[in-house]
Amino acid sequence: GRSPAFANGSAMLVPHVFGPDSLWVTNLLGYPIVPNDLGSGTRPWSQATADAIWTGVVNYGAAVANQLGAPVAKASATKMTRSAANLVTVETLADLPDPLPGTLFLIGAEAAFPSGVKTVTRVDARHFTYTETETRAVNPAASPPVPAYSLPATSTQPVAFYTAMQGTDWTWAYTQMLINLNHEVAPKASALSCADCHPKMGGSVATSRMRELYNLQVGGPCEDPADTGCSKR
Repeated sequence: GRSPAFANGSAMLVPHVFGPDSLWVTNLLGYPIVPNDLGSGTRPWSQATADAIWTGVVNYGAAVANQLGAPVAKASATKMTRSAANLVTVETLADLPDPLPGTLFLIGAEAAFPSGVKTVTRVDARHFTYTETETRAVNPAASPPVPAYSLPATSTQPVAFYTAMQGTDWTWAYTQMLINLNHEVAPKASALSCADCHPKMGGSVATSRMRELYNLQVGGPCEDPADTGCSKR
């Protein structure tokens, strides 16, 4: 397969693919990270769009996994404001580095202050600004509904900003997964069936690929890996 890695080859990266505000869920406005209409006539697919989506996902995961180092800046609740013109002003807990990196990655917790790469401008030792490009106020189709916010807005949650990776800072690395199960393979004739592992689905304890892993026993509390009495050895 292919997995994200630092472009210098120093380490694999942890992408944020599951959970809130992740690739396979929705953003803080309830919109899919990968738009449902991507590739349609109204939203043509482009490499730039795909790169931007993945760069955000990789930044988020790497930041949470401490792969981007300590946060460049932190702000407590009520210390971020967003104007009617979408200018966000951040008051930080500690002095900012000088010079401040031109881009930072915000892990947000509110629809008015969404996660993502932000192009920032240092104002003074404790303040910087950026223009928020996400301007949609609410997604009426979201489930559960996303509460509407109005501008100007003030943050209610603490946030952290990290040095942001750009598209040139990471790459796709070809990887090899070593696993002793022929699962989802080609040709079809080499693939396992349910019965190869589950005695209760047409197989047997004697031939189950899971026999030793789960200590399967005929008539015992663990006769099939799906039994409630089973646990891995």
